[in-house]
Amino acid sequence: MRHHLPAALLSLLSHTAFAADSKETKPCQIFNPNNGKFNDLNTITVHPLQNHKKVHKDDRTESWHARGYDYETNFTMNFCAPVIEKLEDVVGVKEDLWRNISAFYTYEKKTYSIGYAIRDTWPADGKYTDR
Repeated sequence: MRHHLPAALLSLLSHTAFAADSKETKPCQIFNPNNGKFNDLNTITVHPLQNHKKVHKDDRTESWHARGYDYETNFTMNFCAPVIEKLEDVVGVKEDLWRNISAFYTYEKKTYSIGYAIRDTWPADGKYTDR
């Protein structure tokens, strides 16, 4: 089984056209090399329900899902925040970090993390050590 992001996720990101001024520094954005602008991803963040009720009629009750067409599993993710589903027994991740997982998949009844929600800039050396 391959362990990289599915085309559906990349497609979702490519259609997120909420451009911010490139001089702004927002904690959750993606850089578009085609136009040199940053796309603000906060607009697609799924927030937990308040008191188990929707605040607005269009509020999502679960995180985003991407079908793994060429995988044996589907992917669950959130942007700019952890997934809103409660996770348990995540393979290879310390229990105190389960609440911060922003993307995961389940395969053969085991849950695997594929990313954390962070609000800071990723370290220049590319190594995030809280694992």
